[in-house]
Formats: sequence, structure tokens, C-alpha cells
Amino acid sequence: MNEIISVLPESVANQIAAGEVIQRPASVLKELVENAIDAGARNIAIEVEDAGRSLLRVTDNGSGMSPMDARMAFERHATSKIHLASDLFTLHSMGFRGEALASIASVAQVELTTRRQTDDVATKLVLDGSEVVEAFEVAAPVGSSFTVRNLFFNVPARRRFLKTDRTEMGHLMDQFERIALVYPDIHFTLQSDGVVISSLPASSLKQRISDTLGKSIDKGLIPLSFNNEFAKIDGFIGSPETAKRRAAQQFFFVNGRYMKHPYFNKAVATVFEKLLPPSYRPNYFIYFTVDPSRIDVNIHPTKTEIKFLDERTIFRVLVMVIRQALSHAASLPSLHFEAVNIVDIPAYNINETVSNDYDPDAIDDPNYNPFIDPSGKSSFPSSSYTSFSNSSSFAEASLPRPKSDWQQSFDSFTNERFTAQLPSQPPTQPLFTSDELSDSIQQTPSTPNTILLFDGNFILTPLSGGLAVIDVQRAQQRFMFDTFMHELSQTKTEAMPQRLLIPQVLNLSPSDALFFDELIPNFESVGFEISPLGADAFSILSVPLGIEAEASEILLEVIQKIKETDGTPEEELATAIAISFLNRKARSIPPVTTLQQAEELIAQLFSLTDNYLTPSGRPIFRILQPTEIRNLIG
Repeated sequence: MNEIISVLPESVANQIAAGEVIQRPASVLKELVENAIDAGARNIAIEVEDAGRSLLRVTDNGSGMSPMDARMAFERHATSKIHLASDLFTLHSMGFRGEALASIASVAQVELTTRRQTDDVATKLVLDGSEVVEAFEVAAPVGSSFTVRNLFFNVPARRRFLKTDRTEMGHLMDQFERIALVYPDIHFTLQSDGVVISSLPASSLKQRISDTLGKSIDKGLIPLSFNNEFAKIDGFIGSPETAKRRAAQQFFFVNGRYMKHPYFNKAVATVFEKLLPPSYRPNYFIYFTVDPSRIDVNIHPTKTEIKFLDERTIFRVLVMVIRQALSHAASLPSLHFEAVNIVDIPAYNINETVSNDYDPDAIDDPNYNPFIDPSGKSSFPSSSYTSFSNSSSFAEASLPRPKSDWQQSFDSFTNERFTAQLPSQPPTQPLFTSDELSDSIQQTPSTPNTILLFDGNFILTPLSGGLAVIDVQRAQQRFMFDTFMHELSQTKTEAMPQRLLIPQVLNLSPSDALFFDELIPNFESVGFEISPLGADAFSILSVPLGIEAEASEILLEVIQKIKETDGTPEEELATAIAISFLNRKARSIPPVTTLQQAEELIAQLFSLTDNYLTPSGRPIFRILQPTEIRNLIG
């Protein structure tokens, strides 16, 4: 017999399915909670240990199952959600494939306790790698309780690919939030290693958003409401004032299911593109209700990618709905009064004698300028020079002149940040040896005769690889950033915290609060002093010198960056602080006006290892090959 095709054993087929459906503990949570929702549960409790590696239990008060259904639920392709192929196009339930429980049981040790309202006792099953090892009756309330232990115990290769507990717990919280935001009428609780992380009682949708993602998210939410034959659109869009550079809360849902949809995200971005800076993104929570026959949720195992039959129409409708909501909110300013923290101001007594000792003299001089004192010096803040420098109402001689020497500008930048902490001068020698430079930029110009300064914004100079066109401002930013990071890495001096006159309150979502609480010692080691306030809030008492104004924003950015990249807090914090200073100094960087300054800047730039991109990832220069130049000429 030379046949080479055979039917896989059921256990192997289940593990293959598990590879598609069960990627990590968060996948188990999603499948079990969705089953509880389909069972009509109004209370769902989730318990995890070791970020779901050791244990993940979901208990609900849903309809429960009979003894036979309990056994059948672990068979592959066994489901109560569909019976005909046509049912795939009229889905109203969360799960329907019939692969989840079979897949989970194939890679974990599972216990199920379930009871219907009509049964006197509950059924308990114990499975080990897809095999039922025990089945007996127990006393239990109506509903179901799934306990999953030792995930991937029999697939060590898969278990090795799980990330750190911190990362896996972040994925669990993300999955929990996505489900909780769809069902505000269900009471959810999440407990990790015996500690209740999140308890979400049944509430309104707006309250659920606030309870799930933190009270700060409630500010600036604008309601959406639309209904026609193509779709019903509800939810909230964040006002432009609440947009964020990082960690914007953006959620799409369709028919009670979380989804990713870049095309609809583009619709939101289209509305906000002229309202926000390029790097900012708005918050949104948008819920679509669509005829199930006009969407396809069966194109991906996790069911997060969904096709719409009327995609283009809904795109245009979504743009219109968001524009109308923003326009309506802008035309109806509102005042929010709260009874807490109101200062008791004594009422004015009209019978009291009022002193009128202060009676300023009228100013008759038509040329009077309140921003210039009698000595002729300007009293207008120098930071506002950029905004008013072109105004004819101010005497040019009275305004401060911008520095023309880039070296002095950088010295000022360094001194402001590292006073009594780091050396005040940037390194006069290259930060890195010539061996570390790229082959294409080994030869830098030796004389200003080989440099052309164009429009004050670009430097053209021949290199070994061709003609380099350098963006002046981006090159300056790159050198400032690398010098900052170099000095920070070289110093051995302890961080100098700055005590805040008024502590800043940092409100986080439950998932971020759990994550942030673990990182507090790391932040304190670099100059922060942070005190937990409870209810997912923290008080920032001290910060590293120089970042008092943007401490909260920096911390939020660092939290999201660490969650996304699994980086170290110290490294991400140093980078975030450096970028914050760079953004603050970007507009005050003086122009390069001489060929000598251009030559110095080129030498500084090419002394860096990472010299092609700015810290934000934008190219600094481009090398034009001779063939490209010929093609340009034609």
C-alpha cells in the first residue's frame, strides 16, 4: 500500500483547530464569556491565576445544560447556534463554530459544572486533553462554571510562546473590556490571583464606558444616533479636545460583536483630519446594528474581521453622522455643575460700605503698548514671540531676537534639563566611532564649498553614495534627541525630583491601573513620587525636574508604549521624556543661516548611529543617485 493520505485522529484535529482559535489565555476568556452571554447570563464572574496560565474560570447564571448537552458541547463542530448552512447568514449569537470547547479541552485540563432550572442536581465533567475522565452529579446553582487549568500543558512548544504575565494579563483585560463595553446590562467581575480587578454592575452604556475605561474618558463624549435601512449607528465620539497622541480609545462593534475595521476608522479620521494635529487620534465607541444577512462574520477564526455588503454606503453615512454630532455639540455649549468641592463664597451685603480707594488714571496716549515698559524693554513672554513676530503692532527692536547659533541653543536646552544633574555641554566629539557609520555616508564634506544651503530648510551636499538632501530641522531634532539620551545614559547621579505644588491626579482604566501599579517602583527610581488613591486613580506628588507640566501625559504614553512593545519602564520613560522636551523645543530651534553652521550640523548628524530617521520615525535625508538626477532632468 502506497497511500500517503490519512485521516487525522480527533485529538490532533482538535489541536490544529486550537492553533487557530486558542492563541493565549485571552482567547479562552473570549470563547467562554461569549458562550455565557449566549446562554442568557446576567451575571458573569471571571477568575484567573498566573495571567490565565494556571487557571481561568468563568461562572455564569445562564440557562445551563443537560447532562447529554454537557458531553456533546466538547465534540468538534457541536453547536446549538446553527443547524443549516443558511443559518450562517442570519446569526444573532456570539459563538457558532462549535470548535471552541473542543479546542480548549484538547490543550488544557477542563472542568465543567452546569445545571438547568428544571434539574434538581448539576452535572460535573472532568476532561484531560479531550478525554472525559470523570462525570458525576453535584449540587450547584443554575448556570455553568468552566474551569480551565494548565493551558497548553500538553503542547510545551505553544506554552513557550506565551509572553510575560504582565503582557498576557494585558491581553486578558483588553478582551474583557471589549465584551463588557457591548453588554452594559450584564454584571461582570474580574478577579486576578484572588484580587478583584474590575466589578462592573449593570448600567447605561455611557456609565459602562466610564466604569470600564476610567472616569476621565467620560469627559467630552458626544452621543451618536442614526437609523436608516442600511444600518443603525449609536454610541459616542470624543470631542477634539480629548484626542490623544497615544492610547486613544477606539472601538467598533457590530451586532454586539467587537470588530476591527480600518476602512471605517478612515471614515472617522476623515472627519477629524482638519480638527486635530497629524499625530492625534480621537476616542470613539461606535455601535452598528446591521441585518445579519448583510454582513459576514465567518471570515476569520476570532471573528474580529467582518465584511459588510454596504461598506461604501455605511462609510458615507458614518462621516455624515459624526460631522453632524460634532457640529451639534459645538453649537450647544453646556455647563456641568457638581455638588462636590464647591467653595462656599459669602453673599455680598449691599448695605456694607465698599471702599473705592483704587481709581487708576485713564491712559490718553494712543501709542501706549501694555507689553513694553517705560524703559523700552518688552514685557511680553518670549515664548510667544513666534506667534506675534509678524504683527506690525509691536516694535521690532523691543522684541527678543532668536538665537542664531545652534550650539548656544542646544546648550540652553541641556542646561534647562540637567541643571546640577548632568554635564551642561553636549559632547564635542562624535557620540559614536566612525566604524559604526553607514557605508553610504562615510565621507562627509570637508569644506563649506561642497555645501549648498537652500531655502534655510535644506542642505545639499555630495556624499560617497550620491547627492544628499538633508532636512535641517529634522537633523537638529535627531542630534538633540541623541545627545539627550547619551547624557542620560552616562550620568550616574540620582534623579532630582521636583515636588509639585498641586499634585496631579492620574485616572486610569482598570487594566491600566493594574499595569501601572506594578510599575510604580520603576517610576519612583527615576524621580516620580506616586501615591495610589483607590478606584483606579493615582496622585503624582513629585516628578523629574523639568517635566512638571506634562508629567501625566508622559506617564500615559509610557504605559501604552510598554504594553505595546513589552519594553522596560526605565528605557521607555527616558525616551518619552526626551521626546517631550524635543516637541517643546521644536519651534524654538533657530535656523541654519551660514555654510559653517550647515557643515557643523552635517558632522553632528553623521556622527550618530541612528541618523536616518527622527525619533518619531520621519526620514531626515535622502541620497539621490546620479541616475535619479538624470531622470529628474529628463
